[in-house]
Formats: sequence, structure tokens, C-alpha cells
Amino acid sequence: MSGYDSSECVPCLLAIVMLMIGLLIAYQGAQSSNGAFMLVGLVIVLGVLVLLGKGKIVFDF
Repeated sequence: MSGYDSSECVPCLLAIVMLMIGLLIAYQGAQSSNGAFMLVGLVIVLGVLVLLGKGKIVFDF
């Protein structure tokens, strides 16, 4: 990782923020026993994890 600069980390930060938002939505859905909210939150989290798992986040300019 010799040629590492901060601009490469923007997608990482974005992915972390998306994970947080997804977890928050899922948590709120669980608290209010709202199945739709929980599902949306989990879908967001899974989507971000899949993107991270591929090692290639979509925001490759």
C-alpha cells in the first residue's frame, strides 16, 4: 500500500456510513417491531457487505 492517498478512502468511509445507517434503520425497526424497516435496514447492510466483499466498491472513477 505504498501509493495510498486519502482520496482512495472516500468509498470506504461512504461504505461505513451506509453500514451505520442500515444498522440504525434495522435497530429502529426492531424496537418498534416494524418488519418493513428491519428488512430495509438489513438489505442496506447486506448490500454494502456484498460490495465490500467483492473488494471493488462501485465508486471507482
